[in-house]
Formats: sequence, C-alpha cells, structure tokens
Amino acid sequence: SVMSTLGAITLNLSFILYCFFYLPQLWHNLQKNHIKNLSFSFHALLTMSACADLYYAFGRIEQWQYRVVSLIMLSCVLIQHLQWYAYVENRQKPSLKFLTLSFFIVASIAGLSISTSKFQFGSLIFLLAGWIERLGYLLYALPQIIKNRYTASANSINIKFVLLALCLGILDWISALIYHWGSASIIGTPISILLHLWLLKQCTFQRFDTNT
Repeated sequence: SVMSTLGAITLNLSFILYCFFYLPQLWHNLQKNHIKNLSFSFHALLTMSACADLYYAFGRIEQWQYRVVSLIMLSCVLIQHLQWYAYVENRQKPSLKFLTLSFFIVASIAGLSISTSKFQFGSLIFLLAGWIERLGYLLYALPQIIKNRYTASANSINIKFVLLALCLGILDWISALIYHWGSASIIGTPISILLHLWLLKQCTFQRFDTNT
C-alpha cells in the first residue's frame, strides 16, 4: 500500500541521516569559543539519552539499524565529552558536573552487560531506559535555547546539525503516525520539532547579526 511504502521510505531515510546528523556539530565544536558557549545541560541530556537508548536498543529492539544508530550516537556524544574536557575543562582538574556525567557514562556502559542477563528486573530497566531516552531526545535543545537567550549568542550550535535534526523529527513523526508508535512519539515528536525550529531561529538571527 501507499502508506507502507511511505513508511519504509521514512524509516530508511531516517537511518541514513541518523548515521551522520551529529557530525556537523562535532566539527563545529573544534573551535574553542564555540564549545565554550555550549550548554552543559544540552550535552548532559544528549549523553544520558544516548546511554539510555543503548539499553533500549539492545534490550527491546531487534532491528540492527536501530542498534547501529544507537552506537553511532553514543560514539558522537563520547567524542563531544572529550572535546568538552579538552576545551572547556582545559585538561585541568575536572569539575564536579563533568566527573558526575563521566561516571554515569562508564556505569551505563559497564552495566549494560549485567542488565541484558536473565534478571527478573531486566525488562523494567529497558522500559525505563526507553522513556528516559525519549524524554531526553525531545527536550535536550531546551537548555541551549535558554542559554542562547541569556547570552544573546547562538554560535555554539551548528545550523546544519539543527536542519538535519529538524528533518529527522519530521521523518520520525511520519513514521510514528504510520506505524502507530504510541503517544510518546506521536505527541512528543512535534514538541521536539518546535524546539528545533526555535533553535534554528536563534542560529539564523545570530548568523545575520554576525554578518552585519
């Protein structure tokens, strides 16, 4: 049918875009003044979501595409974590918030093998991880939007990353409607789209102000 064909197209396009959508931001972070204006809450939410998504992918999802994307996204946030240490922490004694997030990353990765064993509470952990990654991925842009407003600067965010995130949000929403993924995706994804539109507006006006 037409809907099943459309669903297959959106899923395949999403898989391709998810494989590299965060790369523009990682390249953007290489300039020290850019990542210094990045909200740590933005980074922390994205990191926690990626860790939770890894649990959800290997605990509840059988499709290899989803697992590949979760591994790629985790790799990206780990690179950003190292960039934060190099440019913001200045390779000195790490701050408490950085150490706390680092411990969370290590504990999450180490605990995955334990959680995938035949414990009775395993399914509950994976379900909880699914909700954590969904809420985190929906809201991670909000701290950066707030920081951009107070600093009157949006140079920490790459506009190509925001555009790719917007495209992915639209594709995910279409897939959610076609495949009936549930209220978290059907209702939550438009919220993420609106937040990224707001972030895109900030990035666009910042670029305009810089050029003028």
